[in-house]
Amino acid sequence: MDYSGINTRDSDYTEIYPYLRIVRDAFDGVKGMKKNYKEHLRKWNLEEDEDYETRAKTIRFHNYFKKSINDLTNKLFKKDVTIKHNDDEKFKEFLNNVDGEGNDLNKFLHSVARNSMRDGVSFIWVDATDTGIPFLRMVEREQLINKIFDIKDGVETLELVVIEVDIEVRSSQNFFKKDIVKGHYVLTNDECYLEINGNKNVTWNNKLGYIPIFPIFSSENEGKFKCDIPLLDLAQENIAHMNKLSSLDNILMTAGGPVPVLHTGANLDDYETVTDSYDGTEVKKKTITVGTNKALTFDSKIEEDFKWVELEGKSISSIMQDIENSEEYMKNFSVNFSNTAKTAKEVSITSQLNSLFLVEIASSLSIALYHIIDAYNDYTGSKVDAEVILSKDFEEDLQDANMVIALSKMEVAGQITKDILWDKLKRASVLPDFDNEEVKKELDEEEQRLIREFGAQSSDDLLSIKNKKNDQFNKAGLWVFMMF
Repeated sequence: MDYSGINTRDSDYTEIYPYLRIVRDAFDGVKGMKKNYKEHLRKWNLEEDEDYETRAKTIRFHNYFKKSINDLTNKLFKKDVTIKHNDDEKFKEFLNNVDGEGNDLNKFLHSVARNSMRDGVSFIWVDATDTGIPFLRMVEREQLINKIFDIKDGVETLELVVIEVDIEVRSSQNFFKKDIVKGHYVLTNDECYLEINGNKNVTWNNKLGYIPIFPIFSSENEGKFKCDIPLLDLAQENIAHMNKLSSLDNILMTAGGPVPVLHTGANLDDYETVTDSYDGTEVKKKTITVGTNKALTFDSKIEEDFKWVELEGKSISSIMQDIENSEEYMKNFSVNFSNTAKTAKEVSITSQLNSLFLVEIASSLSIALYHIIDAYNDYTGSKVDAEVILSKDFEEDLQDANMVIALSKMEVAGQITKDILWDKLKRASVLPDFDNEEVKKELDEEEQRLIREFGAQSSDDLLSIKNKKNDQFNKAGLWVFMMF
């Protein structure tokens, strides 16, 4: 078999990969930014390569993105996932060491959920090699490079999965050294194998008749393992914040020391004619000597002077304000700003925003766990009858009207789209199901009617007119009123 095309990326992977790099580097913080600084650290016009390299070594990255993901994941696992079963001892052993590396079910799922929150989706592969003893492997979205679905008996089924991994192999040049090479796990409905350097190294049978790999989504499943990255905008803003900090550091370093300034009002006629020592041409200039024996003198103390001055201007205050705005944006956009909430209402809204991001992943985890139990039974021939209990206390937060107001303001601020807002509220059973495009069309028509009625020139002009007549009629209120 020719394995030359084994590293082929499917179209979904190719489309999402650049954005995966953004969120993964942001999650890694300073380490990720320094590793791929040419992709994230903006190079200024006329900046020398050496100066750019030096600036890259002093990157500061305040990781709002990672903290948001970690806090969300911790909230999801505030209570352990439990699986009630019919006292099967072998299954109990499996739950206490699900990955064959000593990690129990909750510790394993915590890692899977965190990666899913970062990337939009991660996967659990139920493997057994030829031992017949099942164990779980975590597959990150960046690793699943190719997949093929096919229609059989009118049902769409997964026929092929390719997972790219780093493999350690002994160096051919040095017995005491190991090299990292790319390997590929290929999963089909009847076998699994590992390819390394074009060779089929390890093969084992898949006696299940299906590929036991299950997605864990933190964003809406669009089919065939495809979904958005829910916190991509937060990662992008975090990187922009890093660039603003770098600009501020450079300005402060420049402005931190005085600059010598020499100004003179002397006329050209006052200058003497001298011969250039390089090419012998005569030029008019005035020689100035600064030293201990001969002081710098001026004909006029009013028109001529030499001073050490500090830079002044609004650039520093302007960029500092920009940084503050960016930080405020991240705190408000981030689903992890409960540590800054001061009132009961702020805490409530924070909890509600958190919950919206957790509904999808909690549902996905529950479904995947039942599939895992089925795969365990298929591998072992057991008849484990189990019930998955995954705490969803956060769903109670979805019934408060403050959530609608908070999310509406986020939509008005451009932090989320109408489609994202409506879809999340539908899944939380706050809104009934409706066609987004039809409703947007109705909203546009209603807005145009109001513009004509009030003689406004635009949407903003309409808001200005209404604000003067009714202080309670603000942009968020207008939108909520029109939406319902």
